[in-house]
Amino acid sequence: MKADQMFRKGVLADEELVLLVQKGDTDAFSVLSHRYDAALRGRASRYVGIAGVEAEDFFQEGLIALYRAARGYNPGGKARFRTYAVTCINNSMATAIKLHMRQQSCKSLLSIQQLDYATVHQQPMEQFLLDREDSCQLVNQIQSRLSDLERKVLYHYLLGHSYQQISQVLSTSAKTVDNALQRVRRKLRLHP
Repeated sequence: MKADQMFRKGVLADEELVLLVQKGDTDAFSVLSHRYDAALRGRASRYVGIAGVEAEDFFQEGLIALYRAARGYNPGGKARFRTYAVTCINNSMATAIKLHMRQQSCKSLLSIQQLDYATVHQQPMEQFLLDREDSCQLVNQIQSRLSDLERKVLYHYLLGHSYQQISQVLSTSAKTVDNALQRVRRKLRLHP
């Protein structure tokens, strides 16, 4: 792209750039992403330390959300693009945190039998053993109180799969998945 065209795009309003992005102009998205770079990095840095995810991962999540916002923005709507984009970015980052935390919960449930030397030495032994005991109790509750279907549904749910995805994997209906998760919640909540 010529320098004068790049300069011209740099002075276009966000909504004008979005229209170009929607027409497939990759240079327009480059300008738009450069314009939102500081905001994306600022929002990403707010999440550092949450669930052990790096700021760069959140930045990438935000960049993808910005692109989706640009592609899906309706210029005839009431919200300005910036408002719409920031909402999309925040929602995307929040979803990424939830998904990561679910995956971490699932990994810890699946690997509870293994003693992690590094974990033991990062916290006092008493606290580690108490946490491990609580986790073992939870695993025992899951194994003793839940049916095979309920355990499978819980496993896929903790991996972040949607009801529809779980129903496809288990060859059942989304309603069956929903019912199984309701029973899981009830069984694990009623018996501490």
